[in-house]
Amino acid sequence: MLKIENLYKSYGKKRVLSAFSMGTDQMTAIVGKSGSGKTTLLHILAGLLKPDSGVIAFHDTAYNFRSFGDLANMRYRYIGVVPQEYCLVNEASVFDNMAYPLKLHGVQKQETKKRVLELAEMLEIEDLLTAKPKKLSSGQCQRIAIARAMAHKPPLLLADEPTSALDAETKQTVIRAFTEYEGLVVLATHDTDAISAAQNVVSLDAQ
Repeated sequence: MLKIENLYKSYGKKRVLSAFSMGTDQMTAIVGKSGSGKTTLLHILAGLLKPDSGVIAFHDTAYNFRSFGDLANMRYRYIGVVPQEYCLVNEASVFDNMAYPLKLHGVQKQETKKRVLELAEMLEIEDLLTAKPKKLSSGQCQRIAIARAMAHKPPLLLADEPTSALDAETKQTVIRAFTEYEGLVVLATHDTDAISAAQNVVSLDAQ
């Protein structure tokens, strides 16, 4: 269960989030016009950005925004992130990009290979595992970033516009992967198909 209470965030004189609260244990789509705070909210949920005030808890563990170490530990234990920019290592293979979180968590090589192959098949990128991201399309890189975030099965998966670079058919493959994911998925999106697939929709325009 993810709980957010009275979250505030400003950039200078511009207030982005104002007394924002929500609670969810279902796949949730965060919607709103550009500049409404969707990416800011995901960055706060990922522990990458501190709010001005407010309380966030996941699995009854409160975020400690006073400690970067505690936030890093929160990410390590609970969170997978799919950023808009993909943030792949261009000189590493697709396999190594996907395997990185598993290696970080000390998963054995055989289990790492099994998990990477499972995700590659699910997201239809199994023919790309030896390729380098710099030679691939935006849609392919987007799926690699999604697979990487899912690799170690984090209980909370945060995705920022995860279908923006995908064609209609591939988008359905990705949406199905999100709906079947065992953890809690929270995504920021303008995509009507992704919004329709979510069990919970929260609008930031209503703040």
